[in-house]
Amino acid sequence: MKYCACCGSELRPLDIRDNFLNNPLQQCTFCGHIQLAQIPDEAALLRYYETTYSTQRSKKNWIVYHKTMQKRAAAQMNYINLFFNINTQSTVLDYGCGYG
Repeated sequence: MKYCACCGSELRPLDIRDNFLNNPLQQCTFCGHIQLAQIPDEAALLRYYETTYSTQRSKKNWIVYHKTMQKRAAAQMNYINLFFNINTQSTVLDYGCGYG
């Protein structure tokens, strides 16, 4: 069994999948935190950061990248709002880099 990355409590499966790689999501039964059901292991993270992430970042036009990330953040909030009522008073935590 996997546990909440925030408080260590048990997770329950959600009937929702992320909108990037279609991985299942889980929600903490105590604090409500939502996380991927399939958290990448160290080897997968190392492959990602040594290949895709670092090679693409060095080639970026940072103005375009910033605008793209703003659009991505808005798209993520819209996706979350399909299932949960998130407003300006809500707190959303996305920690880590890349596909968190």
